[in-house]
Amino acid sequence: MALQDSAGKIKAISNPAPSVMVTGHGEGWSTPLSQFTSAGVNLNIVKKVILGVGDRTSPKSGGTGKLYIDDIRLTRVAP
Repeated sequence: MALQDSAGKIKAISNPAPSVMVTGHGEGWSTPLSQFTSAGVNLNIVKKVILGVGDRTSPKSGGTGKLYIDDIRLTRVAP
């Protein structure tokens, strides 16, 4: 997953359990927004949300399967 703001700052993060893609079961993934803000992404001006599977720096074509994205939420966690 990556977030990009309208100033061009982008931060990509990976699921800590990449094998989740082959289990065939729905899995939740929560990540602190600080992973993006600490890299300089301004959450007030997010332009793109990028979701993908595989190696972002060395993509390969020809994969098969299905990816279901059924719920994306942004929630504030009380300190």
